Amino acid sequence: TTASIELVQFVAKANVPGLMLIGTYRKDEITLLHPISSHLLHELADSTKVLDIHDLEEAQINKLVSNILDRYPEDTKELANVLFQKCHGNCFWTLQFLQLLQDDEFLYFSRRSYRWEWDLEAIRHDTCITENVVSFMVTKLGRLPR
Repeated sequence: TTASIELVQFVAKANVPGLMLIGTYRKDEITLLHPISSHLLHELADSTKVLDIHDLEEAQINKLVSNILDRYPEDTKELANVLFQKCHGNCFWTLQFLQLLQDDEFLYFSRRSYRWEWDLEAIRHDTCITENVVSFMVTKLGRLPR
């Protein structure tokens, strides 16, 4: 990771017109001893913009889901509630979870009604759908072709 940090420092200081570097990190995983500590961010302060991105609220998850599924927010409110409970407002996990629901056919496009539909009870209670992020990722990795 040291080489990556040095590359970021070099490119950021080079002030290349039209170049934008985007990086992410979790505040709770960065200690003062970590290379991306506040020291590095302070060093690059003139060319760095730090955005704090927080977890989404349930209403925001509902808006996201209703937009993705092209359904009214009233229609997706219960589904969004389950997604919020399982993903705790994390946008990345919410999107991954929606994909998993589609892959497992808990979320499907109905050719009869020409709209997205879902099995809410199965989503709530199916034991294959876990709230544990590590188990979730192991499941996803296990589905990749060998």
